[in-house]
Amino acid sequence: MRLVNELEKKVNWHVLQGLAKAKAGDFAAAVDEFSRAIELAPDFAPLYYNRGRAYEDWGKPAAALGDYDRAIERNPEYDQALNNRAGLRMRQGDTAGAIADWSAIVQRKPDFFEAFYNRGVAYAAQGRAGEALADLTRVIQLNPKMAAAYVQRAKVGQAVRPVKDTLADFDRALQLNAKDGLVFHARGLAFCSQRTREGVRRCIEDMGWALRYAPPDFHYQIYQDRGVAYSLLVTEFGEQDAFEQAEADLGESIRKGSLFAYFVRAKLYEAVGQADKATADLKAFLAKGGGQAYGNLPQVQAALRQLEQ
Repeated sequence: MRLVNELEKKVNWHVLQGLAKAKAGDFAAAVDEFSRAIELAPDFAPLYYNRGRAYEDWGKPAAALGDYDRAIERNPEYDQALNNRAGLRMRQGDTAGAIADWSAIVQRKPDFFEAFYNRGVAYAAQGRAGEALADLTRVIQLNPKMAAAYVQRAKVGQAVRPVKDTLADFDRALQLNAKDGLVFHARGLAFCSQRTREGVRRCIEDMGWALRYAPPDFHYQIYQDRGVAYSLLVTEFGEQDAFEQAEADLGESIRKGSLFAYFVRAKLYEAVGQADKATADLKAFLAKGGGQAYGNLPQVQAALRQLEQ
């Protein structure tokens, strides 16, 4: 009995050292400590799980997957290891493998909303909208205050559900987190998709809130999309006084690094009869590789030929 206790003490000591090293960011030392523990207790699944986490944090996904596999081999119902392996598989492009792991968890734990959420995102990545929506709806039933679930359900459902349902989900997400700039941006795009004057104006309003709350490195996209909305007021609803704001937003987007904004601004210039400026923007778009980057090279070349005639 004393030998067992002594062995357990040694294993626990190495585990505690490994956890401390990992917390301090010294993942090489953490892996070494967990490996020493594994030498002492090679059949104890949590040791492989802990070393797998250290490998993953260290940026060694193959080694991490190997350890998660070993943990699950020793305990097929080790949900933490399954969840971590699923997430890593997803990031490595093995969506089917990730779905299999999350499915194994929810079969045993039908109230594990995080696994339903992650599987729903994975289903969406495979284009399986119906299954994704079912999982995300289950998440909302289990945890109605999880804002991310409403956001994901809104995005997944845009192609298959009425716009009002999409907007309702974005509304609920913003009720739960009123300062999420990315959700304001996403809701704005949903408003714009209605292609009504009121929808476009609501889009512009949401983009303003998005600029207030979203990370600065995303502002180029928000300015671009608000520029598109102002452009729609000009081209589809005849509001010529929106032209200056559309031009300003697209220019700001370009200054912040957007390439596609050149193409959008060119179409705006073309619509208002400013052929020289439209030509200059299309040439800039092509010169910077926009045609290849966005797969619209023939379309841009044809538009440019027409403008130059």
